[in-house]
Amino acid sequence: MAHSIPRPQNSFRRTAIIIGASSGIGEALAHQLSREGWRVGLMARRVDRLETIRDAIGLDAVVHYMDVSRREDRSAQIEWGLAPFPRPPIQA
Repeated sequence: MAHSIPRPQNSFRRTAIIIGASSGIGEALAHQLSREGWRVGLMARRVDRLETIRDAIGLDAVVHYMDVSRREDRSAQIEWGLAPFPRPPIQA
């Protein structure tokens, strides 16, 4: 049974960073989350595939190269993936 998450009504929507988003489960997850109102950061080695997926999803997706076998790629990419999306203010 597929579950659906309600689409948030404000500009501070949920964001998912998907590593390995160029095919298979990662690609399917990107499309599903996008349909449910999530913004998605797509990361993988095959940028050409990521760009095709981003074009299908639209403005709620950003693309970035990432090779998880490279330490320098792993250390900075999550922060990069969140950068294009606004974050809600922190309330105490």
